Amino acid sequence: MKTDRLLEIIIYLLNHEKATAKQLADKFDVSVRTIQRDVDSISLTGVPILAATGLHGGYSIDSDYKIRNQFIGKEDFAWIVMALKSLSTSCENDRLNLILEKYRSLNHVDEPKIFLDYSVTRENQDVLLHNKIIEEAISRLLQIQFDYQNVKGSLSRKTVNPLILRFKWYAWYLFAFDVEKEEYRTYKIARMANLVMTNVPFQSPDNVEERLADSDKNYLWTCESIEVWCREDSIAELEEYFPGEKKERLNDGNYLLHLHVPPQEKLWQALLLSMGRKVRILSPKSYRDRLVRTAAEFLSNHDMLMS
Repeated sequence: MKTDRLLEIIIYLLNHEKATAKQLADKFDVSVRTIQRDVDSISLTGVPILAATGLHGGYSIDSDYKIRNQFIGKEDFAWIVMALKSLSTSCENDRLNLILEKYRSLNHVDEPKIFLDYSVTRENQDVLLHNKIIEEAISRLLQIQFDYQNVKGSLSRKTVNPLILRFKWYAWYLFAFDVEKEEYRTYKIARMANLVMTNVPFQSPDNVEERLADSDKNYLWTCESIEVWCREDSIAELEEYFPGEKKERLNDGNYLLHLHVPPQEKLWQALLLSMGRKVRILSPKSYRDRLVRTAAEFLSNHDMLMS
């Protein structure tokens, strides 16, 4: 229906900086002329659609109009405040705090009844300082350099085009283009040292989020499957740290879990070790032997032997 299409065009333009008539026609499977008539109809309703001509032309909605509350209700604002407050518990950012205050002032927004406290994930001051430098470099499209120690302990000097700073797996990471290797990589901020922002500009690719998604898919291919036996009274604890993984209930009431883990990361290994007799790695044998050696080395460092 035309009415549905008009609403979808408005929503699309609200979520995108600009779109040409051809792009909209392709998206909604109509002619360019139909899109032009639709835009005229939308404008008559009071939605300020701007039309720019030329090479970089297209339709857009007035930015001042986007921040008004015609499409966002009071309850929606409360959820936005909740998200901002939750984010502020793990991220120090002056702009974030300013935005939070702005949203709190809109229409006397009620404080949210749900609050997510991520303060336990807040990293040290070095990471927070690095984040600020990286944020500025991303904003100004300037290359950065840093010393980086990978998970195997190898140290190297990196020059990268910073693209996306994100929080994942309880830590901050940078998705960037490695200038020397000419490939997109993800770097853990906590493993950086001697970080500096250079005066060398770079051009950000248009499809950064697509490249990030591809990188995540490639990372998943590096994960390996392990089988873990888990005691019946401890399955909830293991599922808390490995949500959504396949599990089988055994005849004796205990469980068999099939976990996908990054082989070089140590956090999941430490978690299994911390559960003691509650879990046991069944396969592959190399993982089981590795954890046994780690436990033996820990005990020997305390003048103890495994029985």
